[in-house]
Amino acid sequence: MRPVAATTIEIAPRLSGWDAAALADRLGLRPDDAAETAVLLEELRGDDAAGERLTPLVAALVDGVGDFRSDAPPVFGLTPDGSDHRSSALGRTVTGGLAVAALVAATPEVLAFHAAHGIDEEQGWRSLSDLGQQMWVHRRTYGDLGLHTEGWLTCAWSGALHWLGRLQLNLRPLTDDEGVEHPARWQLSVHIPEAGPLDPAAVDDSLRRAAAFFAVHHPDHPAEELHCSSWLLDPTLAEELPGSNLAGFQQRWRLNGRTHPGNEDALFFTFRRRGEVDLTALPQDTRLQRLVVRHITEGPGWVSAEGTAPLPSEEAR
Repeated sequence: MRPVAATTIEIAPRLSGWDAAALADRLGLRPDDAAETAVLLEELRGDDAAGERLTPLVAALVDGVGDFRSDAPPVFGLTPDGSDHRSSALGRTVTGGLAVAALVAATPEVLAFHAAHGIDEEQGWRSLSDLGQQMWVHRRTYGDLGLHTEGWLTCAWSGALHWLGRLQLNLRPLTDDEGVEHPARWQLSVHIPEAGPLDPAAVDDSLRRAAAFFAVHHPDHPAEELHCSSWLLDPTLAEELPGSNLAGFQQRWRLNGRTHPGNEDALFFTFRRRGEVDLTALPQDTRLQRLVVRHITEGPGWVSAEGTAPLPSEEAR
């Protein structure tokens, strides 16, 4: 996509019409987040200084639509003072407040890209509703309105990611077992939103849908395989929780040996804790919670592992 000059971006019109109902219906915000975000957006519409900070963020998001490269330029962090916003209307600083507004403001270009590839608006909004999901995660983690995973959301705003049933998947350049990226080859990377159990039938359904969906709507980026990188691929899950949905998911993947420390991810996705965590104060109500803590305190700790799996066959779709 041709770079968009920041001077051609008008912020106020892009933030119009986003009341709480629209934010909830289109972008998946929960009621408390939707109500406060509507107030935030209305405030930002009339704030010229905030508009100057928003303009390059929106321009960068628009420029990134259709760019599925793994080394695509970062969007957030372009402003020296970050994307937090001190809101007079809400009486506090909103973490990632400008990022929220920029993402909302850039939705027309993402939806236009979807439409150009034959993707209907309902599916487009479903995929962009990860904004609401991520803001819900932020509230559960920190207790208030905000967004601390704005960098992740640029994947959905590039048009590469879609939420299809239980799973989210995005097109990315294929990386082989030696870690070499092949820019002209593609794979579908799998992500697991916090949206209920990893029921095997639901996972199968998502993978079948995704294989067909991307083949139809992005034939110029033919995916060759599935990819996943997550602490849920740590073999400990299959060893310690045999017969569970998590164990079944882990065993779907052929691991390539590339790992990195996964304790932070295990604690965050299990307990919604960031930073220094008092392990003794964590709830121990489920087998998973007990295993996560025990494996850190008594064992070698968690790893985030990477693996691949074949695409579902056409007969299975």
